[in-house]
Amino acid sequence: MKAVLASQSAYNVKETVNRLVIFLQSRRMTIYARIDHQAELRWFKQQTGAFEYLIFGDPNASGPLIGENPFTALDLPIRLIVWEDNKGKCWVAYKNSRHLMKVYGVSAKYRVWLDLEDLIHEALSTKKD
Repeated sequence: MKAVLASQSAYNVKETVNRLVIFLQSRRMTIYARIDHQAELRWFKQQTGAFEYLIFGDPNASGPLIGENPFTALDLPIRLIVWEDNKGKCWVAYKNSRHLMKVYGVSAKYRVWLDLEDLIHEALSTKKD
């Protein structure tokens, strides 16, 4: 079982993260941070391709999950990364919910909240103009 999954996006990094933020906020999730890694590296005179971190969560769901197993807080709030590869393709990577459930031994009822694959697909499903 893979610990990390990646999905390709039809959009560039900025548009992908913009769409994810709008979608997550429409689902009443909290965006804790959006970090533009490319911009941060410029301060240190380093270069990289487009790369962003997105940190988000739903306290109503994560509270009981952390209550069941405090170690889950090591992976919460949820983090994902979005980057452009050397061929110009945009990717979104995130932790596999099945892997997290196995690692922490939490109830199956939390899988829906941790399962990002469907959520990301839905957020990015609108075709490019």
